[in-house]
Amino acid sequence: METAVKTDGIHVLFHPFHRKPRCFAWDQMVQCEVRKYSPLREYGGWGIKWGFSGKAYNVSGNQGVQIKFQNGRRLLIGTQKPEEFAQAIAVSRN
Repeated sequence: METAVKTDGIHVLFHPFHRKPRCFAWDQMVQCEVRKYSPLREYGGWGIKWGFSGKAYNVSGNQGVQIKFQNGRRLLIGTQKPEEFAQAIAVSRN
């Protein structure tokens, strides 16, 4: 999985399922927060998963950034470096 924080939003490319990156635009996001989660309990494992907490893109570990969108949907992007990811989001959103 490749994740990039750019000026237009967060781009996620999950090999081999995505042919091109999925872009989540800043203007659609209401909130972003770093959090620990339980991949098995909340999403049923690792990969591209859906659960009661929304959708998740995760490969390993139990930390990520939870994004809440204007339409009420939630997306968790797993990361091994959650603080760096959150810092990049803070810098790019402003």
